[in-house]
Amino acid sequence: MFKLLISVVFFLTFSQSIFAHLMVPQNGTLNIKDGFGFLALSIPVKSLKDVDDDMNGKLSITELTKYRPSIVNQIDNEIFLKYNSITLLKEVAYLELNSSDPAHYLDADQLLVLIKFTIPGNYEVNSLNLSELNLTINLFGASDAEKNFHITVLNSNAQSKINLNQEHPSVNLQ
Repeated sequence: MFKLLISVVFFLTFSQSIFAHLMVPQNGTLNIKDGFGFLALSIPVKSLKDVDDDMNGKLSITELTKYRPSIVNQIDNEIFLKYNSITLLKEVAYLELNSSDPAHYLDADQLLVLIKFTIPGNYEVNSLNLSELNLTINLFGASDAEKNFHITVLNSNAQSKINLNQEHPSVNLQ
């Protein structure tokens, strides 16, 4: 019983800082596996239009809930993965506030987005040529820190890093 009480106290004490910052802002991971691409990406709230009612540059849980369909639509229109020039089907699977300030975990200047892409065709995972995939992200914020994305690309036998910015929002994978 004492161990349970200690665990609960520890969780309540540190849970805000544990969950407050899920991913480094402007960073992401694209994992290519079994005919799918899974993108986890932290995007700036300021890149989204008409979702910040109080104009504080942050998204609250209320605003996220209220504008979820609009946010999903904007993400759907501004993030693409192409395979041999064909835009892949995608599903915005998850949205979560991603605060860089543990004291403000109920509102955030970043949004964690999880997207699932379907890669067509019948191929062996190890034979997929990543250079046939092209990633485009057009959700940049206002500050200099919000004008770049750093993405780690993973597949079964390789890892690489790509960078996107406002001047070059699209890049072939390596």
